[in-house]
Amino acid sequence: MRSQTELSNNSWRSFQTDRRIRVGRCSYNVHMETDLEISPMETASLLQQGNAKLIDVRTPHEYAIAHIEGCPLVDETLAKEIVDTWPKDTPIITICHHGVRSLDAAAYLRQQGFANVRSMRGGIDVWSQVIDTSIPRY
Repeated sequence: MRSQTELSNNSWRSFQTDRRIRVGRCSYNVHMETDLEISPMETASLLQQGNAKLIDVRTPHEYAIAHIEGCPLVDETLAKEIVDTWPKDTPIITICHHGVRSLDAAAYLRQQGFANVRSMRGGIDVWSQVIDTSIPRY
């Protein structure tokens, strides 16, 4: 478990590691990028400065319950637009409920050539506790 100080510091620290995973009888070496996450505090700062685009990868039902103002819900149309037309150096931060699906989305966008994409650690659940307590938790 990371402390609050660790959450707010060093999130842009970038390093890579190799990990061996096993799927059934097969074993694979996986090169993992460990700079995919950013804290809610850093996210808020970048958004205030206008230095990042925040996108929500949750379901429409979850989005209806709680969302960050100005953060679009990614549907199939927006996903295609992002991949096909957004500049590959666009700073993008993905969010979900707890930060798991958004991590997958960030990894996918990296595979599509987006170099400056991060997943917000802890998702909207942490955001609603430390940044904007008016957003309901679910």
